[in-house]
This record gives sequence, C-alpha cells and structure tokens, in this order.
Amino acid sequence: LFSYYGLKAWFIIRENESRRKAETALKESEEKFRKAFYTSPDSININRMSDGRFVSMNEGFSRITGYAEKEIVGRTSVELNIWANPEDRQKLLEGLKKDGEVKNLDAAYRMKNGELRYGLMSASVIHLQGEPHILSITRDITDRRRAEEKLRESQELLSAVFDHVQ
Repeated sequence: LFSYYGLKAWFIIRENESRRKAETALKESEEKFRKAFYTSPDSININRMSDGRFVSMNEGFSRITGYAEKEIVGRTSVELNIWANPEDRQKLLEGLKKDGEVKNLDAAYRMKNGELRYGLMSASVIHLQGEPHILSITRDITDRRRAEEKLRESQELLSAVFDHVQ
C-alpha cells in the first residue's frame, strides 16, 4: 500500500517538474521572440492572412514607413497605399500561399509622406490563436539601390567616353 502511494507521489512530483520546465521554456521562447521583434532595426510586422489587416509592428516599421502603430493597426497595406507596385504584393501573397514563406522579395513601397523607397522583404505564415498570420521582415535597401544606380550611370558614362575617344 505504501509503495503504491509513494510511487503515485513520485509521478506527481515528476509531472509537476516537467510542467514547470515546459512553462519556463515557453516563457524563455516568448521573451526571445519579444526582444527580437521589438529591438530589430528592420521593419517587422504581423498581418492577418484572411484580410491583410495589421495586428502588430515594431519601431523599425515606423522608422522606414513613417507610420505610427496607432495609424496602422486594424488597417491594410492597400488602404494605406504602401505598395508602390501591386504586382509585388501579389508575388508575396502567391509565394505565401504556395510555399508558406517568401525570401528576399525586392519591392518598392511608399512612406507615409509619399516618398518612394525600396525594401528587401522576407515573410512566413505563422499561426496565432489558431488563425494564419503573415510575419514579415523588411530591410530598407533604398541607399544601396541608389548607390548601385549611380555606379551604373558612372560606368555607362565612362564607357561612352572611351567609345567616343576611340
């Protein structure tokens, strides 16, 4: 009789230890995600897959678009006219539906003030409260694009000068 109750107590203790370890691991995982989300210099945002409405975004999003969180949560990128080329948005959605993720989509976007910028975007489908969402990360590559364009123009000019000299 004692060994039965002793064994039962041992299983209860082990189950409680396992539950505590699982809870600790979950809290650590949530903390890592929270810190990565909010401290990233890149734009990170979460949108519902069903209607495209913004659910959450970080400071990086505000910095590269000019929008504050209160201006975008509950709205869509289409309503805000963020996509400079609707085909880029379509490529993103098609890739997400087909593969569940998109990597390194080079896309033009509009800031709140109307300025055209360029971003390199990667996105994945994640499930939150049983509903599919889009987690996207965008790096502003406008300065790089402009530098590449200036280099290309310089190379064309130099090539034209050499062709003319000969």
